[in-house]
Formats: sequence, C-alpha cells, structure tokens
Amino acid sequence: MSAVKFSIIIPVYKVEKHIQRCLESILTQKVPSWQCILIDDGSPDNSGAICDEYAKKDPRFVVIHKKNSGVSSARNEGLKIAAGDWIAFVDSDDYVKPFWLDSFNDSNNADVIIQGYDCKQKNDLQTIRYDERELCKIEIFKELENQEKVNGLMFRSPWNKCIKKSIILANNILFDERFSIAEDFLFNLTVLKYIDKIKISNQAGYVYNNEYSVLSKKLHPIDKMLLQTREFEKLALDLQEKFENKNTYDIIMQSRIHSLLRFTYSTKESKSQRMHAIDYVRIVIEKGRFKFPIYYRWIYNNSALYRSIMDSIVNILLNILRPFYYKLKGKQ
Repeated sequence: MSAVKFSIIIPVYKVEKHIQRCLESILTQKVPSWQCILIDDGSPDNSGAICDEYAKKDPRFVVIHKKNSGVSSARNEGLKIAAGDWIAFVDSDDYVKPFWLDSFNDSNNADVIIQGYDCKQKNDLQTIRYDERELCKIEIFKELENQEKVNGLMFRSPWNKCIKKSIILANNILFDERFSIAEDFLFNLTVLKYIDKIKISNQAGYVYNNEYSVLSKKLHPIDKMLLQTREFEKLALDLQEKFENKNTYDIIMQSRIHSLLRFTYSTKESKSQRMHAIDYVRIVIEKGRFKFPIYYRWIYNNSALYRSIMDSIVNILLNILRPFYYKLKGKQ
C-alpha cells in the first residue's frame, strides 16, 4: 500500500442491513490515499463476513475480528493499527458522500478539521453546515460555548472531524472503555487539551442516520454515569486552565449534570444509589462560582423534596402503564 493520508475507523456490530451502503460510500471517495479499518466487535450477524468480502476486493480495507467489548474498545483497536497521518471515524450505519475526505484535504496546519453533516431521521433530512474559518485557542472556547448552548454535535461526535494522528499518539489519547455513552464527547474534549488550531470546513459530506441510533436511548447504571461525570469535571477544569476562562467549567458541566439527573430518574435503581447522584449535583453547585440554571439551584435547596416528587411521578406512571403491558403480553 502506498503512503496513507487518512485512516478511517469503523466499529461494526449488528449492521448487516447497513454496512454495505457504508462501505460502498467509502469506495466512492475522490481521495485515493485512505485506509479503512473495520472492527467486527463480535457481531452475531453477517456484518463481519461482509467486511471480509470487501477486504478481499480492496486491500485498503483492513478487518479486525474481536470479542464484543463495546464501541470504545473497537475504536481503540483501530487506533492501534492506523497507518494514516489523519484519523477519521465513521459509524457503520451511516455513510459518506464522494467529497467527504476531500473536504478534509486542505488542513492549513490545523490539528483538527471539522465539517458539517446531513442528519437523517425517518422522512426528515436536515443539513448542518458551518461557516468556513480557522479557530485558535480563544475562538475554540467561544465555539464550544456556542455549540453547547444549542446541544450541537460539532464537538460531541467523532464522525464529523479528522484528527492529526500525531496529536493522538503523542498524548496517548484513547476512548475510555468504561463508558458506552458520551464516550466520544469525552474523547473529543481530551483532544482539545492538546491542540492549538481547528479548521472548519463549509462542506457537509457525512450522512448521520439518527433514526438508527439507539445508544442514547439505553439506560446506564447510575454509578457509571456518576463516574463519567466526574471524568468530565476533571477535563472541564483542565480546559478552563487552557482557555483561561472561568466559564469553561460551567459550559461543559451543565449538559453533563443534566444527563446525570435524566438517567437518575429513568432508572429502577435504589433510592440510595440515586441519592449519590443528587448529592454530587449539590456538591458541584455548592462550589458557588458557577451560574447553573435555576432548577439546579432548586434541587440543591430541595433535594429531598425533589426525590420524593420524582419517585411519586415514576410510581404513578408505572401503575398506569403496567395493566397495558400485561394485557399486551397476554395477546402474544
């Protein structure tokens, strides 16, 4: 294989209906100097076999078969053997347009290049496109702040960007394999610690199939969510020092606290476990220098009442829905 400019890392698991479209889209790339690493994460369907067929046809496809360990582990396996100067990620139920890699080609000495994307959900297609520009340290923080205010995916997702491999290797940056939700945002924020320049492209060459995304709908143990939130807090403090802006902590932690509370009251775990999460929220707010929304302050002052109200609402909903569940089950 000639010199590789881009290494494309694709975790593969139970996507036999979508993987062929994804790989065909890789083959359409105008830039020929790519390597595509397919990590079959113990998929029980034919996904792995389909990957093998593509590797036989084109040596630029490299397949790894491994025991199922989650998307973070799969991406890390890809990073270990990546030969390209730049790293790009694709989800196996998504696909890319022919100019996708070409949009990353003009780096201008940037450490990370970001482009827009199409968001496909059922019959709706929305194109997210950014103004072309370059971001240095102060501008990176301002853009992060703007994106977090609107829950944007510019910094949260791995698949809309290309990262210089030397940055990843020099700082031993990997996906945290303890987590299977928001692990990509954690990875991206870690990358931000070590870069000085981002190039934003006005192209939108990625097609994100939100209709097939199920990870965000899964429930996760409170202890893991709490552990991950603490990891985000460490990063937020590091980035606050890097950007020399006290608002950095606030910008990152608001969305993480919101997610922690959402999972806390979407779980069947014990009250004592949920109380740990609420108490952590109290500690974060107690630091006093951050302007959290009013409902976080209300939780701080009324956490016992909040738990009681939420428990009552959950129990009422369960009592209402339980008869319908058993009725439906009886018909099966």
